[in-house]
Amino acid sequence: MCRVLCLLALLCVVSSPALAFDVGERIRLEATKPSGVPLHREAKSSMFGRAPTGSEGVVRETANKGRWNKVVLDDGRNAWIIDKYLRAASGSSSSPTSPATSVASDSERKVWSSPSECRQVVEAGGRFDTSEDQLRIATWNIRWFPEESTDLEWLSCALAWLNADIIAVQEITATRGAHSAMESVTDGLTGYVGGDWKLDLHGCGRDDGQHVGFLWNADKVSMSNFEDRWRMNGAAANGNGSDCDGSLRPGRSAYASVAGGIDFHLVSVHLDSGVNDRDYGHRKTSIERIGKMHGALQATVSDADVLVLGDYNTMGTNSVAAGTEIREFREKVGSLATPHVALAPDLECSEYFEGKCGLLDHFVLSKTLADEEGRSAKAVVTGYCKVEGGKDLDRRNMPDAYKKLSDHCPVVISLQSTDQD
Repeated sequence: MCRVLCLLALLCVVSSPALAFDVGERIRLEATKPSGVPLHREAKSSMFGRAPTGSEGVVRETANKGRWNKVVLDDGRNAWIIDKYLRAASGSSSSPTSPATSVASDSERKVWSSPSECRQVVEAGGRFDTSEDQLRIATWNIRWFPEESTDLEWLSCALAWLNADIIAVQEITATRGAHSAMESVTDGLTGYVGGDWKLDLHGCGRDDGQHVGFLWNADKVSMSNFEDRWRMNGAAANGNGSDCDGSLRPGRSAYASVAGGIDFHLVSVHLDSGVNDRDYGHRKTSIERIGKMHGALQATVSDADVLVLGDYNTMGTNSVAAGTEIREFREKVGSLATPHVALAPDLECSEYFEGKCGLLDHFVLSKTLADEEGRSAKAVVTGYCKVEGGKDLDRRNMPDAYKKLSDHCPVVISLQSTDQD
């Protein structure tokens, strides 16, 4: 009798359905052997490593009726894992450091699919957001603007749909041809949404080099007190003419104010790119200096509200996973003498390289701006990154938006436009 009951119990276990995990759900790994959980490169037998029990991550894709799950682990590794090793993480299905993936709307897909479909959406009144009481701020690295492949008409349409009042920009060249190209873009933007669009870039370095700065609608927001911030160049030793040392970029700061409403400091940044220890060291130096820069900003306008946004290039190194660098970055800005908060976006993907997506673009808010003023800011990724959901792509057949706009995607936050301090 015991043998029959045991056999029936075993059959029940074997025939139980596969565990189902949703895309965006936070999970914990549970190994069946001391060596750890097998990690596969594809949704088939293709093991490349193991992870220990207790490791956590977020499900990004599923395959074969949920039996295979592509997981982004907190240590930065991407792997396909059989469902039997996955358990729902304690607490909730998502966490502040690994938020759930959101899905692009139909109009969003059209905007980032082609110039003609973008025009169709924007001319019909489609926008990323139309809330009247919100100040929308975006950051977008517009790859080596203007590259020969840059579609200026599509860019003006995409910016119109973005409906941001201020865009921190990176990789903008400052040649005469670049200024002419930007004038074409802002004319197109004005044709769609109106406004008086201005551009300001950092001052040091060669005109044909990459610059950071701001594009903004002067009819909506006033920008003043522009200044290069050498501390955001990790290779710069001091402020005595070294702002562009190492052929890198300083931050570019400005003071933003809305008539009768919100006001705060902004700094557009583009930290050192690369996976060598020196590049990583420069990035860490820049981040460690945010607190001191906060103090320097107060010397221009006494306002503790500060937003430092842009391309932080949190790509990891040859020995440090990207996910580890992102965690270190978030922890560091939270432990500065003047505490700040690095917002976790709705999709941990803002730039594609060789078909794989990484999170490089971030918003860092002073605690006063993040908490004391009661603004529940949320970072939202859009662009082709959102359309593709952060999944791996064929690097030989990348989307048109990647080819004709940028490898990066815009990230947006909205702040209550009425002042609370």
